[in-house]
Amino acid sequence: MPAEYELSHLGGKLMSTQVSALLIRELSEGVFQQADRLPSEVELSERLGVSRTVIRDALSDLEREGLIERVRGIGTVINREIVNLTSRLD
Repeated sequence: MPAEYELSHLGGKLMSTQVSALLIRELSEGVFQQADRLPSEVELSERLGVSRTVIRDALSDLEREGLIERVRGIGTVINREIVNLTSRLD
């Protein structure tokens, strides 16, 4: 795992907050620009070296922010309208 992806292993909530911040940064920097959906929970957990529970918590944070929508049977869909905003009132 690259140094930029090293996460503190101090606790579940802290780790999910770090993963949320990382995913938000990647979304805003265009890492997933060519994709309509994020990778699966399993792929994200393997890539970041954390449990699926941490990934689920982080994805819940992103869903509350409106950046993604999780759809059963389809996956985690990226909300491009929100991701591409330069500023938000909330």
